[in-house]
Amino acid sequence: MIGVLCGDEEIDAVREFFELFKTAWERHDRDRPCDVIVATRPVDLSQLEARLVVRFGSDAAVTDRGPGDVSPCELREGALVEGSARRLVLHGPVRLFAEDGRSLMRVVPSGEPVAVERREGSTRVIRCGYDLFGEIGRLLVEGQPPEAAGLPTLDHHIDLLRHWIVDSGLSVVEVPPVPPGYDYAVCLTHDVDFIGIRNHRGDHTMWGFVGRATIGALRDVLTGRASLRTLIRDVRAVLSLPLVYAGLADDFWIDFDDYVELERDLAATYFFVASADRAGATANGPASSKRAVRYGPDDARPWIDRLQARGFEIGLHGIDAWRSVDAGREEGAAIASLAGREALGVRMHWLYFDRDSPTRLERAGFAYDATSGYNETVGFRAGTHQVFRPPGASTLLELPLHIQDTSLFYRRRMHLREPQAWALCESILCSAARHGGIVTISWHTRSLGPERHWGRFYSRLLEHVLAQRVCIRSALETVRWFEQRRSVEFERVASDPQLLRLRRGRGATLEPRGLTVRVHRPAAGPDGVGATYADAPWTDGRERLVEVPPARETPR
Repeated sequence: MIGVLCGDEEIDAVREFFELFKTAWERHDRDRPCDVIVATRPVDLSQLEARLVVRFGSDAAVTDRGPGDVSPCELREGALVEGSARRLVLHGPVRLFAEDGRSLMRVVPSGEPVAVERREGSTRVIRCGYDLFGEIGRLLVEGQPPEAAGLPTLDHHIDLLRHWIVDSGLSVVEVPPVPPGYDYAVCLTHDVDFIGIRNHRGDHTMWGFVGRATIGALRDVLTGRASLRTLIRDVRAVLSLPLVYAGLADDFWIDFDDYVELERDLAATYFFVASADRAGATANGPASSKRAVRYGPDDARPWIDRLQARGFEIGLHGIDAWRSVDAGREEGAAIASLAGREALGVRMHWLYFDRDSPTRLERAGFAYDATSGYNETVGFRAGTHQVFRPPGASTLLELPLHIQDTSLFYRRRMHLREPQAWALCESILCSAARHGGIVTISWHTRSLGPERHWGRFYSRLLEHVLAQRVCIRSALETVRWFEQRRSVEFERVASDPQLLRLRRGRGATLEPRGLTVRVHRPAAGPDGVGATYADAPWTDGRERLVEVPPARETPR
């Protein structure tokens, strides 16, 4: 059991942190001793009984009272730090320390200590010069800047705390963010910005396509980014436009059937816009007219029916839902009536969002939001592979977006060649295999055809994922699974201190995929070598008793 010493103003961030690091914790009570104490304020070690005390905070005072106090030095605003083979981007104040303790984390590349340890009798004390729960709050509200997108910083915070506990000779019981038998999950999503080019006659979209499919395609051939065959296909598409508009040729921007063929029985999610010719607004006034889509409910209805008949999920691609409860209700109702369902998820068009959006979307009745991601890059905006509850929400959960086709390939964004894009995507998938959780992929409709031709890359991505132990479910199914995991509560067994009772909440549906109970065991020798974990599936029953192995000595 982890005891947390924190201020009331931090408790929401503490609760969310331990929903993501799903292990046993409670606010510290002197009458209920804990093996581990995590503190964010000054502590008097003589008053604490614990094997490990981890003290977070950027304050300069000598706070861990005892003969081996470490000396605080310089204060910085933000830093890239590294420890135990994990890198963290810290966005708030960071306190550095003198070289009078064993350093566990250092600034990259300068090497100043950010976390140091010492011994006070039988207690291991780790002093970290940053505000853990302040960092968590920033990640879930503001997210990481694009230059830090490649690091799952929040997941590394969890990893470090777990590592320090196990390295102190203690076992950790947790419910990891993966169903039994899988390494991670994948959500396949599609933002429906276009239903064919037939709705675009003489507008900026049509002329933009013509330019990219001719001059742009020729430039790509000359620079080695595309083949001559691709150029020929694009030019043919441009020449066929009069026939497409006359209804005498297929609309090459309608690729729903191609996606169905690619994904077959995989449960993808399609986000549709609720109304045509509505650009919406930004925080500072009307949005660009280019944000408006040209299709309406009558265009969407037949495709929604066909997709649902094949088992795909339908959600809202919101316009103003992010900034107005009334708009969210109106847009959600329009798509819900087409889809014939009540539980509806949302992803905002162009990823518009602000810190109050979760509250508005929750009040508008959405089951989840899937907007947390980047337009200009790929990676971890919130620093995590996990579904999380954004600050301000009570029931709404956030499904983070990790990989987006337009971010990778669009000329005004990263504009990567396929080998570069593949290396980035592979690093995200490898990170998921290490941490568990999900990878959410967004591939826009019209991206399989001219002039984008991003279908080959998407097929390769699917083949790579399907070759691994990966659970692929719709966005709503994924969120429901995380809701079940979040409902688990840990309870001490009074009659036996080596037992923990895990209980699923009464409101949680017993999902057929079930949960996993993982027990991390410390190494028998020093330096963490030989630390292991064991998994057990939890597929039935609301309660599970788990034996916690006794602490081991860790000579240093």
